[in-house]
Amino acid sequence: MRRPTDVALATLPDAQPVAEDGLPRLIGVTPVAGPLDASRDDPCAITLALQAAPDAMVNLALAAPCNPDQRVVIRHADLSFTARTDAGGQLSALLPALQSPAVVATYLDTNKVVLAEVPVPDLADHLRFAVQLPYPAQFDLTAQAGGQVLTLGSSRVAQPLLAQVFSAPVTASHPDLTVALRVTAELCGRTIAAETVLSRGGSAAHRITDVVIPLCDTSDDILLLKNLAPDLTLATLD
Repeated sequence: MRRPTDVALATLPDAQPVAEDGLPRLIGVTPVAGPLDASRDDPCAITLALQAAPDAMVNLALAAPCNPDQRVVIRHADLSFTARTDAGGQLSALLPALQSPAVVATYLDTNKVVLAEVPVPDLADHLRFAVQLPYPAQFDLTAQAGGQVLTLGSSRVAQPLLAQVFSAPVTASHPDLTVALRVTAELCGRTIAAETVLSRGGSAAHRITDVVIPLCDTSDDILLLKNLAPDLTLATLD
């Protein structure tokens, strides 16, 4: 019988706190003992590889050979977005790091979760602000000048999760940010939870804000959520 060897398999800590979307919050990756070549013996083994990329980005590669064409939730720094594996069970994504080391989890519809982490040394050189509203909210994070906004997530899955992330060098002049929400028949009259993440100096602060949507007689109007986006010249991490 082959003896177990210490390998860096990922596991969720006990009593993991749960986020608004029902997924466990990510605290870190805990090494556990397991067979050295267990994944080689299991044709359905799922692997997650992370690699730091320029501009404090992270390359993600998920291999799930027995989970083709399946919805996947990718979670990092309390931010979640959806993707889909291809016909071979492969998935690749590029995401902006919000904390370093970047702890990332992938959740498959088969209730399997795989975690990994990677240091992102140059994250301290970047300021980032991310916003996420629950489906079917239609929203846009805009900056008047400077920086860039990246949209994360695929809407071509059931229960899609989308997020938008503003990023700029910490040395740049920071523009005013605005979150615009379209008032639709699916949302009007409801109260929804907006999640935001402010990343500065390699650390991230997560916040949840209730947003009250006007009544349905204002359908298709644009609601400016001025209390979501911080003044980047004054904002600090809690």
